Amino acid sequence: MKSVTRTSQTLLLLAGLTTFSFYSCKKNDLSQTSPQSSTMPRSAGDGKNDLLGYGYDVTGEYANSSASRFKVINVEQLQLDQPTRIEWDQSKRQVGNLVAGENAKSFLEKKSLKVKGSAGIGVFKATITTSFSSSDAFSSTYVYSGFDLIIQQKRVKMNASIALLKQYLTPNFVADIQNETPQYIVKTYGTHVLGDITLGAKLQVLYRSQTSSSDKMKASEAGIDVSVGKVFSINTGFSHTEQETQSNSSQSLHYQTIGGDPSKKLIGQIPIGQTVPKVSITDWQASSTVANAEMIDFNTESLVPLYDLVSDPVKQAALKAYIDQYLKDRQVVLVELPNKIYAKISYENPGMSTSDDYSWTSYFYDYYIRFYKADKVTPVTVNNLTVNYRINTSSSDDPRLNQTGATKTYQVTNSNYISLGRDVYQNTDRYDSYSITTFKKLEVLPGNGYEPMPE
Repeated sequence: MKSVTRTSQTLLLLAGLTTFSFYSCKKNDLSQTSPQSSTMPRSAGDGKNDLLGYGYDVTGEYANSSASRFKVINVEQLQLDQPTRIEWDQSKRQVGNLVAGENAKSFLEKKSLKVKGSAGIGVFKATITTSFSSSDAFSSTYVYSGFDLIIQQKRVKMNASIALLKQYLTPNFVADIQNETPQYIVKTYGTHVLGDITLGAKLQVLYRSQTSSSDKMKASEAGIDVSVGKVFSINTGFSHTEQETQSNSSQSLHYQTIGGDPSKKLIGQIPIGQTVPKVSITDWQASSTVANAEMIDFNTESLVPLYDLVSDPVKQAALKAYIDQYLKDRQVVLVELPNKIYAKISYENPGMSTSDDYSWTSYFYDYYIRFYKADKVTPVTVNNLTVNYRINTSSSDDPRLNQTGATKTYQVTNSNYISLGRDVYQNTDRYDSYSITTFKKLEVLPGNGYEPMPE
């Protein structure tokens, strides 16, 4: 199976047809809860070393200044003493990164690969909670995926050993290590130190949906790929089709820009359906410069664990133990929904019959109601369950034929399905100058112990 993380070196960016004002009311709502806070360190966006050498809390958002903390390394002094130890890469580039997960935990674990000691934990939890703050955000029924359009203006990094970095710790950090508790240290300086960061502008898109597909990873990947194409007219580098998203439901897309001209900032949340608004990123994209660049990404092994910079073995062990527990306490834990049972209509084993003179054609199916667990994928056997259903007749050619069927009940005993027999699903009668097509569709009605599931 191919990797679900891909970098597309060339992105096809086509101008959107509608400006962001389409969702301006949503922008106002979301901006109040955005973590792009006024507590951002003054060095963020300074046009020089930015947040290099600053503390960072990896339970916050991924590569976002809102999760930065106070300064740990005196980068300016290190640069003055040994200029080659601080590297500036001012090459410009634009890339797209797509990451997909079969649930919130899987998605964040992939985002966490650049963080030492985070394997299996899934840090950057706030990446999800700042976009989808509902109580069921970590439900096991949701798939998550993300796409970042990275516009790199500059990369700054430290080329120094831990031993050398210890010689350039800020006086405040040294004093706090000696005098304060691990809890205070983490609250003030975070869990890691930023040692290699990318500056510029970023369009950050997060996709969430439920799916009835047995391949949740593929459904998640297809969902973000197709949605980004529909909304932003961006080619992510993948080639999924809308047909591959048909099993996805309750689809939602959250997006925001970081860096660039603040007056051209975009932020919003869009329900994904048959029709979606177009959002143009052209003006924001063109506004990105070195002067308004912000931290938008980390690089491999760029986050140094805070405890690695503590020389005292006792204090180092205490801080490491606290940080390890701090991360475990804030790791993603999937929430299993109650033991819901879903009843889904299924038309199977198609057949067709037509008259010799082609005056009528009928399509036949076996009619089933099948039962699934809360994930809407796994079949479940039910017992002593009474299911309500009816078969309705409809025709767009002759509304007089529209008829709601009588409600019927079926008592299920130790089975994961109901077989209702074979019937005509679609029939077309042809006359001299017109034809009439009718449908007989099964409808599962609400009842005790189960919920109808959309086809």
